Amino acid sequence: MTDLTLYELIKQKSQEKGRPLKIVCDWDECLQILKPVLIYELLKGPKPEFKEFWKEFWESVDMTAGSVGSKINDYRGPRADKVKQAIKEQRKILEESRDWNLTDKAKDNFYLSSHRFEAPFLTTADGILEAVKEDYVSELVIISSTLSEKNGIDVTGKRAKAERSFGKLPIKTEISISLVKRDSDGRLRPHRWEVIRDKFPDFDMYIDDNPSLVANSPSTLKYMNQIPNIKDKIFVLNDYKSNLKVKGPNIYHIKTEVSDLTNKDFEIAALELKMKDLEKQLQEQKTQKSNLLKQPSTYLLIASGIAITLLGIGIYWFIKKRTKKKVSVK
Repeated sequence: MTDLTLYELIKQKSQEKGRPLKIVCDWDECLQILKPVLIYELLKGPKPEFKEFWKEFWESVDMTAGSVGSKINDYRGPRADKVKQAIKEQRKILEESRDWNLTDKAKDNFYLSSHRFEAPFLTTADGILEAVKEDYVSELVIISSTLSEKNGIDVTGKRAKAERSFGKLPIKTEISISLVKRDSDGRLRPHRWEVIRDKFPDFDMYIDDNPSLVANSPSTLKYMNQIPNIKDKIFVLNDYKSNLKVKGPNIYHIKTEVSDLTNKDFEIAALELKMKDLEKQLQEQKTQKSNLLKQPSTYLLIASGIAITLLGIGIYWFIKKRTKKKVSVK
């Protein structure tokens, strides 16, 4: 695990570049918890507080990451037998969610219900929120994928959750959810990096929980390397045990924990940022007025010019008149 927080990393990279960053960030298990919530609910018998279980889960689970989601291979931690049974039930519920002939059962399926979006945020969300408040982020793209257009909640629910949270912030925020399908070779398309290549190639930082989408996948590297200046981009992984083995240039692991953030916190932050912007505008107006008062007005300049001109004419005629008198005396 690491002590580096996402906020600290964004701040550091923003200061190095001398400008706010454009960030592309995954959603499930990166900004909001998914699998561990259902597994915890299915876990039988005595169990710890959710935050403790979540930490145990990521320290004990063995996963295989794919281009969309990941598969749990094994679990070696506290209450292993009971957790494995809960994982088995979780897989069944996931498979049932992909059976589009479901009718009455569908409303009770975790993956097809709005209940899944009541899960806690992760501290990745805190890091982005704090960085936005300090003007270290200029643009945010929340990126995700769904395996079927029939799973409406995966799109509408995720979009609604994102809009009620990050969508409240006064920066440019885009929510990109791609429908992926298997091609003739059995590969899911479009690949995440095809989407980024075509829509968001000017990003500065990419954040994900999936190691196969950062470094250790041939298909990832294939599309990633089609993006201009890819070597200058910043890649960030949650510090899950399975991710720590992924290393490389510009790859960072960030401290990740269960967050206490709610949608209300985003609303409050949005109001604070608006107040900050209003105060800045007010100060600029005060400065402009102060500068105007320090400078002579246009009317005063015109009046002064006329007075000087008339004085000059008067002096000219006075001298001319005196000169004539001297000549006549002689």
